[in-house]
Amino acid sequence: WISDQVNRLQNETQRVEIEASQSQLQVFDKLKQGLDDQTLDQGFANDMLAEIAMAVGVPLEPSEISKELADFRKEKEEAANRKERAEVFFLDQVIELLSRADAARDYEEVKKQYKQRVQAIQRYDSSEEYIPPLKPFICCITKTVMAEPVSLCTGTTCERAAIISWFESGERTDPETHEVLQDTSWRCNIPLRQSIEEWRELNYCLKIRSAKAKLLSGVETSMLEALSQMQDLMTENSINKDWLTIEGLTDIIISILGNSHDRDLK
Repeated sequence: WISDQVNRLQNETQRVEIEASQSQLQVFDKLKQGLDDQTLDQGFANDMLAEIAMAVGVPLEPSEISKELADFRKEKEEAANRKERAEVFFLDQVIELLSRADAARDYEEVKKQYKQRVQAIQRYDSSEEYIPPLKPFICCITKTVMAEPVSLCTGTTCERAAIISWFESGERTDPETHEVLQDTSWRCNIPLRQSIEEWRELNYCLKIRSAKAKLLSGVETSMLEALSQMQDLMTENSINKDWLTIEGLTDIIISILGNSHDRDLK
């Protein structure tokens, strides 16, 4: 009877290990496919981080996630020492993607990043709320600021979804120079994407600064406008929830609501 129980326990352990291994492989395949497709948005990062945490059996908490990211960085260093360039590139993409997830945020790092951006906007007049985008930030197809810029062999940079649609429509020319392309491959332009993200973050800081001034103005219309700005900021990027708190706007609103008798404002 004891022997049967031991065998049953061994079989169950093996089954669980196989299922866990298969689950981890599925997560890895989904992650690799997302990176191949250049799916780098925050939603995908949140989903992947949740699946990885479940697959390896760790809670979705910043302290635990930081450990997992540290393991990825260690693997990257070891791969670099082995001169495994493809693996280093892949792990670099994984780290960058997962660092975008909400659960991967270290509050002190978020605070440090915000302070750096605030310092950078000091040169802008207090009345300014928007920094116009640089010309390289604009997609030549959509004429809007890019979120996922990719570069063609000619050096032309476009929004990823736009250039995919361009080629799927039968076009085989460079959308900017109209040159016929022998090679229609493209690659993610990471430096440009980082520059665009920094530009967006500077604009977030300008809006936060503006919203704070409006809240402190005591003018009802300005205060309502500030609340609308804050809602837009939080909708656009969840990091702004932390940045608004760091700047003290949450405390200001609590104080205003506690002292105000204006039903519209509340």
